[in-house]
Amino acid sequence: MKSPPPTGHFIIFYDGICVLCSHAIQIVLKADCRDRFRISPLQSAFAARFIALHPLPDDTEPSILLWAAGKWYVYSSAILHICRHLCKGWPLLSIAFLIPRRIRDAIYRFISRHRYRWFGQYNTCQLPDARWKTKLLIDEKYLESRAGL
Repeated sequence: MKSPPPTGHFIIFYDGICVLCSHAIQIVLKADCRDRFRISPLQSAFAARFIALHPLPDDTEPSILLWAAGKWYVYSSAILHICRHLCKGWPLLSIAFLIPRRIRDAIYRFISRHRYRWFGQYNTCQLPDARWKTKLLIDEKYLESRAGL
């Protein structure tokens, strides 16, 4: 397993076969001008080991998760915390924190439950292209088995 990311970095775990999640990660990587984020597909051995060491809150349905400052952020809170730390206009979405979490999470879960049907899914886990390789946290054997990265 790779060493943990340097202090100050956040880890985004995402569903690598979900088209919506994979596109969202591409957006995050492009807007991460302060180099705050590292990413790991939920299908990777790194993610499995990390989550085993740092268990998720009960009944969490993962699609996009954020690990920051030793704490899990899930559902809408994960998305809004990610947006808060991006550049350009993304931090403006933090205003959605004014919406009660129960309502935000209900919307998130609804979209998450239907994401494959609405947006599709890949046959294999999708990884970002080679320019983002330094942000990717996965086991080396998996990385070597992926052509083009």
